[in-house]
Amino acid sequence: MMGQSPLDQAQSLLAAGQAPRARELLRFALLRNSKDPALLRGLAAAELACGEVTGAIRAGERAIAAAPEDLASIDALGRILLESGDADGAWAVYERGVATLPTRAEPYWLWIQAAIRTGCIPQAVKAGRLGVEALPQSRDLVELLCYAMNFDDATDPDEHAGLHRRLGDLVHGARAAATRLPAPAFANTPDPGRRLRVALLSGDVCFHACAFFLAALVSGVDRERVELVMYAANEMDDTSRAFARTLPYWDCSRAGADEICARARTDGVDVLIECSGWTKHGRLPALTPRAAPVQVSWLGYPNTTGLPEMDWRVVDALTDPPGAESWHREQLLRLEGCFVCYQAAAETPPEGMSEHLSGAGTPLTFGSFSRLAKVQEGCMRLWARVLANSPGARLMLKTDASRAARREAERRWVSAGGEASRLVWAPFEPDPAKHLEAYRQVDIALDAWPYHGTTTTCEAMLMGVPVVTLAGRVHRSRVGMSLLAGVGVPELVAQDADEFVRIATSLAGDLPRLTEYHRTLRRRMLASPLCDARGFGRRFEGALRRAWSAWCAGRSGGGTIGP
Repeated sequence: MMGQSPLDQAQSLLAAGQAPRARELLRFALLRNSKDPALLRGLAAAELACGEVTGAIRAGERAIAAAPEDLASIDALGRILLESGDADGAWAVYERGVATLPTRAEPYWLWIQAAIRTGCIPQAVKAGRLGVEALPQSRDLVELLCYAMNFDDATDPDEHAGLHRRLGDLVHGARAAATRLPAPAFANTPDPGRRLRVALLSGDVCFHACAFFLAALVSGVDRERVELVMYAANEMDDTSRAFARTLPYWDCSRAGADEICARARTDGVDVLIECSGWTKHGRLPALTPRAAPVQVSWLGYPNTTGLPEMDWRVVDALTDPPGAESWHREQLLRLEGCFVCYQAAAETPPEGMSEHLSGAGTPLTFGSFSRLAKVQEGCMRLWARVLANSPGARLMLKTDASRAARREAERRWVSAGGEASRLVWAPFEPDPAKHLEAYRQVDIALDAWPYHGTTTTCEAMLMGVPVVTLAGRVHRSRVGMSLLAGVGVPELVAQDADEFVRIATSLAGDLPRLTEYHRTLRRRMLASPLCDARGFGRRFEGALRRAWSAWCAGRSGGGTIGP
């Protein structure tokens, strides 16, 4: 460690599992410079690694006192408090950071991100609203608020649509001011019937939930009528390489918006489909100014993009019934049947009964493998009612969330009326086969609300587990209905909370019916339109062809094109 600073040496020791030595080294260094915030943050990390939570908090407080405007120290103490179970204390720290630096976006951003990581969506929305009020031109804060509101029980769809429109205008304005690209003048031949060149732009062409649906589209489209190219905005992994073997593939993970836009024009793309939306690896700014004559949003984001250049959004008649147009800046391109198609993983385990139905002696288990940000107070109250009407049953959650996020979920569960002893956790399992195998522990899956599951619903049905869902007003709370209808089990869709409780509890009390679902649901799903890639490819192409024909005819403006 010769030549390293004390902080670098301490970090090396921490990485090697030698927290006590790191702590002593940092304590000695602080004797000479007691107000160095970086050393104090390092000491806080070492104290926490040693199991000394009080010492970690004290060091974190000293770091902030030494440099009140140091955002790294604010975030470090906030994380420590969340890890120790003091969520209220953590939010107070982040709020203190906002009060100290009210005209900078970063403290609001740190607060929002911490709240989303911990599944505390009301805190994320609160911080986002404060940030947007203080800095209305901050694209990052408006984007984060739009994202967080997808998970919130109390989100008003009209307000949400307006925020997305504001976000789209901010991105459009910034790109118009900064871009050096010429005004888009496309030389694409306006022939409605010719072979289309379609680019899929996604940050999820990797080991990610969206890849199952991308794979179904790629395998189902008629390549003689549609030439597909993949623009992947993520680092490559084995899943990425599998896609690269099946179609032209460009790794644009390090490309800027101008480069992506220019590449699409050079490639002569007719239709560009953006598949990630306002998520971590989304590249929506590349579509402003236009990258292709027809620009489409699909799959990865449950809402409008708000971009003025986004022409269409692919949905279906169940996810977005008549009237949904008012919440979208795009025109709605409704597919016949479900708006997605699912391709099962190659590692799918064989069929089998749940542990309870197999007579293993385990209690009847309701389960959800959705991310905890989707499981807010309203969802917990709904599930607690199901458990209250199902004596002896338990609720199993499975997630890769942090200990702090699990602790907050447990708090929400008890606050919603659930019994702490009836909530159990399944360990996170990154291996796909073992992850699917965990569904053997579940008898009935409960869909999250108001932000439904998509991949988790498909996985449950693939493993023979029936899913009960509650239909809401907007796309994010209607996806479950579309998926279940696609498999032919609309009887599992509830229209209100009382019906949700009735469907779930009556199924729990009818073991012959429950056994029949577990015995037949995989077969029914695989034979259904939800897993018919070729049929989906035809429907998807038909929808794109209608959008392309509209461009060829020179039509534009609002409205809906249906099947």
